[in-house]
Amino acid sequence: MEISFTKRGSKNHIISCKRKNGTVTWMHSSSFFITHDLCHYAVETKLSLKKAFYGMLADGTDINDFELPKEQRPFQLTEEAIIAEHLVNLLAIEYTRGRIENFIQILKEGYLKENYAAEPTEIKQEKIDEIRNLFEKLMNQWVLLPEEDTMALNFTE
Repeated sequence: MEISFTKRGSKNHIISCKRKNGTVTWMHSSSFFITHDLCHYAVETKLSLKKAFYGMLADGTDINDFELPKEQRPFQLTEEAIIAEHLVNLLAIEYTRGRIENFIQILKEGYLKENYAAEPTEIKQEKIDEIRNLFEKLMNQWVLLPEEDTMALNFTE
């Protein structure tokens, strides 16, 4: 699946995903969600998650359905999506506020606090560092991207 992030200056940006079958799902996006979705890309590719946010989009979920209140969504989040969301949220906080020293412990506590049935797979510090590095690289590319240009990424289902 090809994921495109189009920078539109003072207007809402555009995120679109073109699936292998040629169908497209897209949405207008604030800068916050560009950051959030680039982080999803880093997390999901580095952890080889195939059923998280981008995997769900590749399988046919409409991107706009994620904006609906949970009880109105026509799908349930996968276990991988829940793990990815916790990780993305923590990395996004870290991106704006600075490095979190006990990152893995906070991640685990946040996940368990939500009372999910399964405990997340242990993620090694080296993998967190790989995700951080890719996320930083993607954010740098986004910041340097001229207005009205598009940054395209490939997500392998």
